Amino acid sequence: MSSKIHIVGFTGSLRKQSLNQAALREAQGLLPEDAELEIIPLDNIPLFRGRIGTARAQLHLRQILAYLDVPALTKPEIFIINGWEKFDSEGHLVDEQSRQLMRTLLEKLVKAAKEAREKAAVSSL
Repeated sequence: MSSKIHIVGFTGSLRKQSLNQAALREAQGLLPEDAELEIIPLDNIPLFRGRIGTARAQLHLRQILAYLDVPALTKPEIFIINGWEKFDSEGHLVDEQSRQLMRTLLEKLVKAAKEAREKAAVSSL
């Protein structure tokens, strides 16, 4: 088993210039060295061909995950308000506060994944 933590990410927005997509791409560069982020496209799934990145859709996804007992990190939430001011013309997140929040969330995610992996290894003995 690889020691690298593999994270899969997706956004509800399919637009090429989506700031949500840009934030996810930026997250790839902010991960700890022992983790990787694979971005999966949802454009081939008919349900996702519209705009689904609303707060209501996000809440519904969290409800589904909770019902299925899927562990989810809910803090820190990252709201990049006025995103057009926080990203440069090439889609790079230049707002340091947002970058630090993202880095903190990613560190917590990798830590939680490692703990879950260790717990699963112990329970399989």
